[in-house]
Amino acid sequence: MNSPDTFLHPDAEHTAAPFWFWNGDMDPDVMLAQIDAMHAMGIGALVIHARVGLEVPYLSEAWFERVRLTLDACAERGMRVWLYDEDNWPSGYAGGRVLARDPAFVGWNLGLERHYLGAGEDVALELGDDDRTVAALLAPLASCEARPADPLRFQRPAGAATLDWRDPSEFEHRLADEAPKRLELGEATRRVQAPDDGRRWLLAVARRAPTTWIAAYSDQAYIDLLNPAAVEAFIEETHEAYLRRFPERFADGTVLGFFVDEPGFYNNFRTTNPATLPWTGDLASAFRERHGYDLEDELLALWYDQGGRSDRVRHDYWATVGALLEERFFGRLARWCDDHDVALTGHLHLEEWQWTMTRNSVSPFMALRRLQVPGVDKIDESTVKVSEKLASSVAHAYGRPRVISETFALAGWKLAPPQMKQIVDHQYVRGVNWLSPHAFYYSTDDWRKRECPPSEFVQNPWWHHARPVWDYVARLSAALSEGEHVAPVALYYPSEQAWVGMTPEAPGSFTGSIWQPWQLIDPDHPLQRNDAALVAITSALTDERWDFDFVDADLLAGAEAEGTETATATPGADATLHVGTERFRVVVVPPTLALEARSASALLRFLDAGGRVVLMGALPRVVAGDAPERWRRLTERAAQVRRPRWLDVGRGALGIVPEGVTPLARLLGTALRSDVEVLAARGAHGDTAWRERRDMRRGGTLATHFERPEQALHVLRRRVGAQDRYFLVNEGGEGLHVTLSLALTEDDRPRGAQTWVCDTGARHPLDTHIEDARATVELALEPWGSRLLVFGPPDGLPPATGSDTRSWAHAETIATLADWRLELDGERFDAALRPWGELGAPFVSGVGRYTTRVDLPEVPQGARVLLDLGEVRETARVAIGATQLPPIAWSPYVWDVTDALGPGPVDLTVEVANTNTNAWERVERASGLLGPVRLRLARPGAHA
Repeated sequence: MNSPDTFLHPDAEHTAAPFWFWNGDMDPDVMLAQIDAMHAMGIGALVIHARVGLEVPYLSEAWFERVRLTLDACAERGMRVWLYDEDNWPSGYAGGRVLARDPAFVGWNLGLERHYLGAGEDVALELGDDDRTVAALLAPLASCEARPADPLRFQRPAGAATLDWRDPSEFEHRLADEAPKRLELGEATRRVQAPDDGRRWLLAVARRAPTTWIAAYSDQAYIDLLNPAAVEAFIEETHEAYLRRFPERFADGTVLGFFVDEPGFYNNFRTTNPATLPWTGDLASAFRERHGYDLEDELLALWYDQGGRSDRVRHDYWATVGALLEERFFGRLARWCDDHDVALTGHLHLEEWQWTMTRNSVSPFMALRRLQVPGVDKIDESTVKVSEKLASSVAHAYGRPRVISETFALAGWKLAPPQMKQIVDHQYVRGVNWLSPHAFYYSTDDWRKRECPPSEFVQNPWWHHARPVWDYVARLSAALSEGEHVAPVALYYPSEQAWVGMTPEAPGSFTGSIWQPWQLIDPDHPLQRNDAALVAITSALTDERWDFDFVDADLLAGAEAEGTETATATPGADATLHVGTERFRVVVVPPTLALEARSASALLRFLDAGGRVVLMGALPRVVAGDAPERWRRLTERAAQVRRPRWLDVGRGALGIVPEGVTPLARLLGTALRSDVEVLAARGAHGDTAWRERRDMRRGGTLATHFERPEQALHVLRRRVGAQDRYFLVNEGGEGLHVTLSLALTEDDRPRGAQTWVCDTGARHPLDTHIEDARATVELALEPWGSRLLVFGPPDGLPPATGSDTRSWAHAETIATLADWRLELDGERFDAALRPWGELGAPFVSGVGRYTTRVDLPEVPQGARVLLDLGEVRETARVAIGATQLPPIAWSPYVWDVTDALGPGPVDLTVEVANTNTNAWERVERASGLLGPVRLRLARPGAHA
């Protein structure tokens, strides 16, 4: 359990660890000043990140001199350092040094060269037995069907179509069921003739070619992550180079470890090697060793639908590639870090969708489970994703206490602390508990300010008001890194559906701009329909406060099902599925094209123990083994169900949701009692609520409507010894008033309850009624507000401290302050509180200084005076006479000023900062103190 001092003063490893972009001349004096600036803001860790604009050659002796300067300075200040392992990204090529050792270390992809032949026709081909040609296959065609014209094609070519049956763009070619003939390789050039039997034929030559993907901001090709020698070269050029120079900083803990960023295969990415598959020199032999047959004989099944044969070959291919990637790249890096007492952290590329995840890194579970700190990135403001839950699920299943996120990239210069808190809360309530802000720029000179903005650092007008942001992140990270996650639902992540349902050609290549489900490039493809459904299910579960973790086939097969000794009146009521420290009460299988046979067997075991399983959508075909006969009979029975319901299955219960996502939460509620029950809820406008998400770099918004106000409430539960910690977030743009019943850990001792305030470190007693291991609480959450509630034995809770101005009851306005003078951009304005743009300064980014005089009326004994600034864009700091009050970085902008105000008039100064978007992006974003500014009289009341 966290001690009070740890919450008040979090360890360096709990503070934000920003990417520190080394993107300039790296002057030592400037570097030290920036380290001091971070330290002064409570930031105890950083990530050294070589970035475009760097004027010191990467991995040169001058580079390592700057690294030594940083490590020594951080050691003196008690700070910690992650070493980003690449020049820009993606990780693996060591700024070109890996390929400089051996050009053969380049990444390889397998493509299919196709020749369509009529009966008896021949063609001359290069079929030399070289390292580029993998196999040549001759297969008969069952049919050639003309593709229908696309009626939605906006512009069509003039003239009639040629309708050439050999053209795959005009005809769909289906292979016959018989196995293709594999041709011998050896002759450099030879003619190959199709049999003269009246049929049409496909002559396919599988050739490997080097990747055309060039690493970011470089002229260097990417490497083969499946080649052990290439990976060893990367480690020697990078990890060993740091260890050799700084062994003392590894030994004393200053070096936390290495950050690996977006490694992957990068074929079918934008225009890079389209319609290809990852390949490496010994892939065929590794495949044969694992699966007992020759991949070269079956390559056409990876491109063409051949029924069960395609299911088997595709599944086995991706299982092999995933195993090699895990062992040879992620596993090798993690072992090196283990051997040297540091950690490996980082994240994958294209985490948002199954099809992109599969093509890039095969399986998030296989890749991330080797990392000591699994990670994710958030490079936009979309909220309809599975990324955070995937990374946190891996961490929970494999005993990793921390989940890091690279966050805020590509938000643009409009990003300010109020939006930053929204994003942090969104991620942390989904399981993240370590923040790596992207980024703190060394320099924003010239074009650098336009490279992947913003910088959340000294270049921002609001930087000097940002201490509450970093304190909030650190304390929330500390509180949510302890103990164990508690969730009732396991949501199956069917990697196998992408493995068997995808070809190198369909869905098409990732375009680089698919962040929302409606942007999917082929929404009618079954895999993309199910991909969108998986995202919708995650939203439905979280909106209805059914927290969950993902599990995959490996985790499900190894899970322990625990039920009661005798059948119960309510099937499934007492059974749990144990995965790591998680104890799930129900397993939900989303719509999926395929399900591994071992997963079907595991689900049957859980049902036998008295558990609950929910099948959604069309029932999947079983792959990678034979379906158990009981599973076949069960799915036949389930296929007759037309409306959502539970079926008794022995001691367990099988839930069926034939169509859609909406019925799922209600079905769960008919069988299980939720950890978080909403007894009453109302929004600012009654029984409906709206939320707004700033969703565009230059200030645009996306509005999402909730059917009920409580759907804006999202919850994370952690158990820390005898404590239960609930993190609650209102993800709506309206205030939310709720009465909740929260499940608590069974304990015979009395319970106390507190609210822990992460930006100030205060802890307040919480009004609650506790009975039968449940707590009833009433909360008023401001728009985008959050609360951290802690329940436990009174002797295990720290003393209550501090004053929370959000929770004073019966506050009344005693004065409205309207006589203001503003100093802005070298000018003075005497005007009512209005946006700077209305004052004629629409493109000013900076700090405005507002002044007025306050004459406080007599204050009743025991009451407190609150200064409420109303609306502020974006941050504020207040001075009353000579008394400087701490800044506030988001709403409510309210200070307790009782002790600062005395009898008689006093000067009041309000310093307000906006963002750089006005000046640097020429966006007329409302800025300044907008008010109304009021003095309010508050009497102590219940804390919420």
